[in-house]
Amino acid sequence: MTYNYNYEPTGAEGIIAGLIAVLGFIIVIGIIVGVILIIARWKIFTKAGEEGWKAIIPIYSDMVLCKIVGIWEFYPLAIFGISFVVGMVSGVAEGVGSLLSLAAYAASIYYTVILSISVAQSFGKDTGFGIGLLFLNVIFYPILGFGKAEYVGPKPMKDPILGSLAANKAAPAAPAAPAAGGNFCPQCGASNPAGSGFCEKCGNKLN
Repeated sequence: MTYNYNYEPTGAEGIIAGLIAVLGFIIVIGIIVGVILIIARWKIFTKAGEEGWKAIIPIYSDMVLCKIVGIWEFYPLAIFGISFVVGMVSGVAEGVGSLLSLAAYAASIYYTVILSISVAQSFGKDTGFGIGLLFLNVIFYPILGFGKAEYVGPKPMKDPILGSLAANKAAPAAPAAPAAGGNFCPQCGASNPAGSGFCEKCGNKLN
């Protein structure tokens, strides 16, 4: 009996082996990039007066970074919640799920842009550096963490949506117009008895 030790894989087997090798390479690169970003964020947290170990915990790390730069801390939880709901709906209704997936993707990009610009500004960098954090985070986050940049305090990018909502909510209501008649104070609009020399509400001198 003879044995053939010069076995050659078939074409299909070669393709599968190649795909496995590529997948393994991608996984290794992903792990390396993840470790680099965690170490860089650890340094960034330390510069901002936060404990570095917080950079290890997923989602919470992003919440801490939001707090450091002065944007809404629950952005990461909101994005995670949206993604979770989209995943649930997609399994039930494909059409609706596709629309929600697009909305979730847009929300994720929106949040990432605001976070990147805010991080740059909070460490004395310009918008261009923030764009670098957005597209080349594996390069620019280590530069920020290990470089000479110092934390200058929260300098958030103006949030065009949540910022506007907060501003409208905080805007004081316009004072009610005084009723016709009476001796009205020009300072606060309060009605005073005829002949009063000073406003009974604010003390302002009346004409």
